[in-house]
Amino acid sequence: MNGAGEEHEQQQSSVSTSSSTRSLSAKEHKKARHIRSEKKRRNEIRLGFERLSLAVPAIAERLLQNRNKRGRGRLPLQGISEHRLEDGDGDGDPEASESRQEEMIRSGAVSELEILTSKMLQGYKLRLKHLFTPNPKLQKEPSPNEVLMTDGTGVAKEDVYQEIPIASISDTKMSVITIIIRSCQMATSLLCLIVWAATAGFQAKWDVGPSGLSGLSLAASLLLLILATVLFTIPMLYIKKGLLKNADLFLKERRSAWVLNGAGALISLLLAAITTGSAFTTPGCKNPDDDPNEGKGDDFKDALPVFCGTKKAASILFWVVFFSWIGSIVEITLNNKTLIKKGRKSGVRDPPFTAPDVDADDEASAGGYGYNKETYNSTASSRTYDESAAPLTGGRAVNPFEPEPGNPYDKVSMEDTHNDSRDPFSHPQMPEPEFVYKPGMYSSAADAYR
Repeated sequence: MNGAGEEHEQQQSSVSTSSSTRSLSAKEHKKARHIRSEKKRRNEIRLGFERLSLAVPAIAERLLQNRNKRGRGRLPLQGISEHRLEDGDGDGDPEASESRQEEMIRSGAVSELEILTSKMLQGYKLRLKHLFTPNPKLQKEPSPNEVLMTDGTGVAKEDVYQEIPIASISDTKMSVITIIIRSCQMATSLLCLIVWAATAGFQAKWDVGPSGLSGLSLAASLLLLILATVLFTIPMLYIKKGLLKNADLFLKERRSAWVLNGAGALISLLLAAITTGSAFTTPGCKNPDDDPNEGKGDDFKDALPVFCGTKKAASILFWVVFFSWIGSIVEITLNNKTLIKKGRKSGVRDPPFTAPDVDADDEASAGGYGYNKETYNSTASSRTYDESAAPLTGGRAVNPFEPEPGNPYDKVSMEDTHNDSRDPFSHPQMPEPEFVYKPGMYSSAADAYR
């Protein structure tokens, strides 16, 4: 019995050892597979990083620089603190060092990719900015008046009259409000044209037209569509392509804008009023039996409500066209007011008058009033026919704004004058020049002017 028990124990121990060896072999096999997969993954990461370095030279240069710095105790890539090496984590463990190196490689690659992405975005922004910059040919050249007023710098001089800017010169782009209004005008005019064409087709089908109102509405719708298209297309072509410059200047002039937009508003108002009255007052639209052409049959009467609804819709569209043209007129008015205010605030209208500067010598010779009255001096140089050097006024500069010496109310009698009496307070009497003839004075022309 004891032998049998020992054999049984030996069998159990052998089974347990075999099972333990099997479990150990399974764990080792699992670990080996894990190591192989990890190595494969790391090799793939290395290959990918090498391909990335070949594709992006900046990463390869950065890696080369960091490898050169590795001998001085620095890490392969920047961005990783040096205290990891000092801590000694993973010393002696190649797997830990490899994983740490892979982590550094990944972080460095990510940082380099972020830098390259930001540089690429900046390059794209610069290219887009260059593409969407306005054409230099479309840039407004300064007018001679602007150069004189601002010295070509765009800043107005002080105390200089500044002209009110003109819309055709100052406007260099089309506003969003203008685009919306013109688009509404074109769309509603096109819808009016289509609806009135359907109305005319109904009248032609039942041999009751087309009527004159339908023809007039078709012509007006087509005219308004062409007008709105021209007013939208020409400025847009000039802004985008630089074409039709003269036509754009003509359309942006104030008088041209008022006339064209006013014509559009007037035509749309007349057609809206006429078609509204016709659509809502026609007897056949109220009662099909009262229609003048009710003899066409029941089919005609059944189709009349659709015709009347189409006609009413067309009249409402004309009212929409009218209000869109009114919006254009309001915009022009507001722009003109803005331009006028801008011109009034752009500088001093008229500089104040300032007297010209006078030199000190001129002012002293003019007696302090800026005026010098010529005096008659009987000198030999000024009087050819008289050798007398006695001056008439004594060479004194006479100022017309100063009163004459003496009492102006003192009158000298005729007797005193004939008696050659002199009043000290009377006006001084000037002797008249005397003519003295000399023999041989006119003997020759040269002697006469000595």
